[in-house]
Order: sequence, then C-alpha cells, then structure tokens
Amino acid sequence: MSEQEVYRRFINWLNQTWWGLPEADELMPLIMARYTPEEAVLLTGMPFSGKNLKCPTKSLLLERREVRVDPPKDVRDYMKRFVADRQAKSGLKKR
Repeated sequence: MSEQEVYRRFINWLNQTWWGLPEADELMPLIMARYTPEEAVLLTGMPFSGKNLKCPTKSLLLERREVRVDPPKDVRDYMKRFVADRQAKSGLKKR
C-alpha cells in the first residue's frame, strides 16, 4: 500500500470523529507533515472510546474482527506486536 493510501485511510478514519476535517487542498500535506506513515497506520482504526488496557481474555476486537492473542506481560509488548502486524498488512517497512 502506498503512503498516499495510508494517509487517505487515516483521513477517512479521522472524519468519523465528532469534529471532522475540512475539505482543503492543504489537508493531505498537513497530515503528512504531522504524522509518520507508521503513526497513521497505528492510529487508523483505534477505538474512539476508552478501553481497558488489562487483557483478561485471549481475544480482542480490532477493526470489527476478533483477533486471538496471548495475554501480554506488558502493554508495550502488545503494542510492538500490534504495530508490526499493522505495518506488515499495510506493506510499510520499519525505518
């Protein structure tokens, strides 16, 4: 997936918020300057409501699909796996 597509999906996701984003020629350059492609991939699809970071079950609901995971020892370990998974699915590589 190209960086443009990553940012386009991120903007579409941001438009689901209560504040929305204005239609402007400057929107894409602004988002690209503010967020790295990796950040855009990570944030796209994050829930808008608060979630409990404790993982009492072995499954999570991400992007309307159930994902089986091992309960993380540390939230940072989980987030590293989550970012790596999202990067792999989007075709982006680590810098």
